[in-house]
Amino acid sequence: MRILLTWLLPLLLPTALYLGWMWVMRRRIAAAAGKGEAAEARARAVPWTWLALAGVVLTAVTLGASTLWQGASPGALYVPPHLENGRLVPGRMIEPP
Repeated sequence: MRILLTWLLPLLLPTALYLGWMWVMRRRIAAAAGKGEAAEARARAVPWTWLALAGVVLTAVTLGASTLWQGASPGALYVPPHLENGRLVPGRMIEPP
C-alpha cells in the first residue's frame, strides 16, 4: 500500500485525470456536433511529455514530503532486528532519554 500511495498514485494521477477529462470532452463534443471527429483528432495529440513530467514532479513532491514528515527524530537510536527468547524482534528506532 505504501508503494501505491508514494510512487504509483502520484506518477499516474496526472495521466488518469487528463484521460478522464478527454473522455468527458469527447462526449460533450459528440453530443453537441453529432459526431466526435474533432475530439478524436485532439485525443491523438495527447501531451505525453507534459503528463510524464507532471507525474514525476508530483512523485518527487510526495517522496520529499514523506521524507520530511516521517521517521524518528535526528537523535534517535536504531536497534537492529535481533532474537529475544527465540523470537525475532523487528528493527526499530528508540528515542533518547
